[in-house]
Amino acid sequence: MADRFSILVNNVADALSKEECRTLLYLCSDLLSGECVEDFPLALLTLATNTHTGQSQPDANILMELLFQLKRFDILKRVLGTSKQEVEQRLRDGGFLSKYRVLMMELGENLDAEELNSFIFLIRSTVPKGILDRAKSFLDVVVELEKLDEVSCENLGLVEECLTNIRRVDLAKRTSIPESGMQYIQVCCHFFSVFVSIPDPNTLHPNSLRWDSQFYSFSFF
Repeated sequence: MADRFSILVNNVADALSKEECRTLLYLCSDLLSGECVEDFPLALLTLATNTHTGQSQPDANILMELLFQLKRFDILKRVLGTSKQEVEQRLRDGGFLSKYRVLMMELGENLDAEELNSFIFLIRSTVPKGILDRAKSFLDVVVELEKLDEVSCENLGLVEECLTNIRRVDLAKRTSIPESGMQYIQVCCHFFSVFVSIPDPNTLHPNSLRWDSQFYSFSFF
């Protein structure tokens, strides 16, 4: 079983470009120890067999999730024998990857070369001289900011500010959603009403510390 799984992992690794391998290593870096974070096949084998999956045997679910996030649905079908829809269904119950890291990947995918250069220019005073000269992608920049504790899942202020300054407000807005609720919110109606229960100080019962509530309706168009 392990030998066959090793072949499967190597087939996945061979089908990916170096840049794609680097992206997937970033996505799963929270789950990896330092010694295997630079070796992509070893990283995949480690992830599929360690306790994060809760399995005693190698588990391909982490591979499926990684390829799904990378949008390599062709490899999902050809190598793992599954489809985008099947993986999407499984992920409704939750996945292994950090929503924060997935968001960072998606932000990078939506920045062109000129915007990335503008972003790097804005943070040069934050990062030691020469460090960003090696950066080839947005994720390279994020990794350096993480090392300096300037960016994390709980601290996206710098990323939001820089995205706003390069006029990518659409992306900046996505960084304001906390890790616990980092997901797309869709509104599918022309208008809706929100009913909120608001305590009225005038109806407070002093002896019981109970509030009688009044209801207010707000309409958004």
